[in-house]
Amino acid sequence: MSFFPPRLENILPKRRIALAILLALTFIVYAQTLGHEFVYDDIPLIAENQLIRSPRNIPAMFFQEDMLDDFSTGYYRPVIPVIDTMAFFVSGASPAWFHFLSIIYHLVATALVYLLARRVTGTSSGALYAAAFFSLHPVNSESVAFVSAKNNAICSIFILGSVLCFLRYREGRGFFALAASAGLLFLGTLSKEFAVMVPFALLAYEYLKGDLTDHPSSSSNSASKKLRKDNYKNLLAYIPLFSVIAVFLGIRSHVLSGSAGGGLELASLSTRLSAMPDVLAAYLRLSFLPIKLSALYAFELVPGPGTLLSALLVGLVVWMAFSRRWRDLAGIPAAWFFIFLLPVMNIIPISGSPMAERYLYIPIIGVALFAGSFYALHQTRKWPRIAALLVLVVFSVLTFIRIPVWKNDEALYTHMTEAGAVSYKGWYNLGVTKYEQGDLAEARRLWELTARVMPEMYTVYNNLGVIYEQEGQYGKAEDAFRKVLSAKEMPEVYFNLANALIKQGKTDEAEAAYLRAIEMDPSGVGPYMVLSGVYERAGRRDRAIEVLREAMSHAPGQYGPYNRAGTILGSMGMYAEAGNYFRKALEIDPSCKECMYNLRQTEKAISEGKGKN
Repeated sequence: MSFFPPRLENILPKRRIALAILLALTFIVYAQTLGHEFVYDDIPLIAENQLIRSPRNIPAMFFQEDMLDDFSTGYYRPVIPVIDTMAFFVSGASPAWFHFLSIIYHLVATALVYLLARRVTGTSSGALYAAAFFSLHPVNSESVAFVSAKNNAICSIFILGSVLCFLRYREGRGFFALAASAGLLFLGTLSKEFAVMVPFALLAYEYLKGDLTDHPSSSSNSASKKLRKDNYKNLLAYIPLFSVIAVFLGIRSHVLSGSAGGGLELASLSTRLSAMPDVLAAYLRLSFLPIKLSALYAFELVPGPGTLLSALLVGLVVWMAFSRRWRDLAGIPAAWFFIFLLPVMNIIPISGSPMAERYLYIPIIGVALFAGSFYALHQTRKWPRIAALLVLVVFSVLTFIRIPVWKNDEALYTHMTEAGAVSYKGWYNLGVTKYEQGDLAEARRLWELTARVMPEMYTVYNNLGVIYEQEGQYGKAEDAFRKVLSAKEMPEVYFNLANALIKQGKTDEAEAAYLRAIEMDPSGVGPYMVLSGVYERAGRRDRAIEVLREAMSHAPGQYGPYNRAGTILGSMGMYAEAGNYFRKALEIDPSCKECMYNLRQTEKAISEGKGKN
């Protein structure tokens, strides 16, 4: 029986053509992303990421932690920047190009879901429905439309490939299929942590299929012994897979040793465990009723008044899925869903957020398998088939409407501000966008709102201090910067504080702040440059030159200190020495028009016999 109604069945007799049409429809739904910008983490990870600019950096990616700007993340996923490097090599950091690739990753994952679903559902029509359910599900829009979330699709490709190769090995395809399964699994682990669950998912699959089950009551003793022996032999095939997991965990542990983002907070384990029913119930609701979606979920990992009800709901779903009546239909899909949710359930907090739609991308394959199996069971009946097709139409519309959330930063952060208790993240990020647009008043309003709700979010005070200084409120700026420094010392904040102090006439305090900024980050030229100006205005020109020479020593690739030193020396009538500094500045940056002008003026003064000998 075909996935399509009888009339279309005559037009599209081949399942491959039907799958191709599904992939084309999915591409059309997501094609609007080709006009979208980079948003949120896309900026530091792709648009401004110098690491992916050269293939020469690829080897280093396997020996370092993932970084976001200059901050530790606690993640080790080197395959993703490697893929980004290859993408950049082909077409640069074009948003349209990266969005196109994200769609392609999703289409490949969809095709692999179809292949897995053919095994689970036993029919091509059920498999096609499962693939359609997966490809058009609104929850997956985040993993496709948000470029930085593509690691979910990439990881799913390796996971599905590993699973399919292992199952082919079971069919007698030889050791190459098992080796391919282990290799793809290793690439999956290096893409995202979900992949460590592949051996467990395969064990559940084979157990529920009956391939690893012993039934001594229905067999003779000799037959039972042979069955157990076969089971042990079958289990040996898992040694390569678990070996891959062990190697990955060892590498990951070594790379992340000492990482600020890699710690495990076990103190609150019991509290988080008791909150898991709420998280599971929320994910189940999103899987079957994908409405009221959000790019930012107001979810606290603590038990609440509805936790007992959530536990009963989840327990009922688990009981039904693995009951004798439903196990053949829902057992494998449910096992896939719950097994692949484990890495992001924050039982041990390794994920960046307590809950996110992108975390469902791989687990929801299990829901798609159930949908495909259910469709295959009822496809001969008219109304269930119509209802099933209507679900796909609704999914397509909801996904199409949902995708513009990631159109640009302003659209995304505006959407985040509707997220209830955690809206402060949206306010903060939208404030950044408004500041970049020059709307200082709106940026200040959003950041002040953020500070009231999250007073411990010290970074927002640095942003507010910058605005207060630009508005001439130097005292408020000083207070804001000092609040940040009381929580964490950062060179850029000391620099900002020094600027606010200078404008209040607090020269001694400003000097101390500039020197502290230099001490914390000797390679940053900003504090040297401004401090040299402070010394020059105070008549301490020799000290100003000394500070600039320190800058040259610590940041030899910056032309600014050389140009600044030449200017000061020129004002002292030391034109020959000034000219040497201007020439050095031009060696570093030949396009510096100011340096060229200063050099010409210096040479003119020398030719006129001015200056000191």
